[in-house]
Amino acid sequence: MKPIIIYSKNPLVKNVLVTLCKLKKLKYSIDLNNTIKLAKSYNGPAIVDGDITIYYFSQIIQYLEQRRKIPAALPHDPKTYALTMIITMELLSNPHNHQKTIDEAIKTKNPFITDEPTILDIAIATITSDSTYTQQILTCQ
Repeated sequence: MKPIIIYSKNPLVKNVLVTLCKLKKLKYSIDLNNTIKLAKSYNGPAIVDGDITIYYFSQIIQYLEQRRKIPAALPHDPKTYALTMIITMELLSNPHNHQKTIDEAIKTKNPFITDEPTILDIAIATITSDSTYTQQILTCQ
């Protein structure tokens, strides 16, 4: 099976997608040469998995979650899921404007923000360049 190809001009988003693929033990490669054909009006992340191209960060996360459900990176509780996605999207869109949110989230982690590692943990570990936190996420099964 071919690896999932990851494309993103945003290094934080790209690193979150790489970490998510590692967590889910999915083979991946990073498109460094912009070989993914995107609509000219679209400037966000994308992945290619075989013959399908997925756009938009939230759609990519949902696709990867469905592609390999265990370990889960999205909470099962609808309210927690919604809050996790909203906060993750806000943090990745402009982490410098959300330092207070990052600080508060880090205080609540024990070792993760919720019971299991989620995409929010991955985003915060990426934004803060916390390799120990990332390793905790990747080794939690």
